[in-house]
Amino acid sequence: MDTWLHGIFNIIIGNKKLDIDTLRELIYNIITKNIEKNIVFHYILNKILELKMKAANKNKLINTIAEYEHRSQIAYKEVIHVEALVINLTYLFNTFNL
Repeated sequence: MDTWLHGIFNIIIGNKKLDIDTLRELIYNIITKNIEKNIVFHYILNKILELKMKAANKNKLINTIAEYEHRSQIAYKEVIHVEALVINLTYLFNTFNL
């Protein structure tokens, strides 16, 4: 599980082109093993909290995670929200020019 979660986080912070197929494979591995989606959200949140970056950027990332975690709680297709979160965070990291 840690390998999959770490792989997802590496996709988020990577400064290269988003590999959507790899991302989907990692997310589906997590979900098919019945790993709670909240574990994914909290893992990503904890990794972001460890990063050294501007407070405003970190706040934006935390708010984005909270938004998608809330959406996943009130919807059925959890995979869609996890995938959308990762894509959105990847976009944000690329705009922060870290």
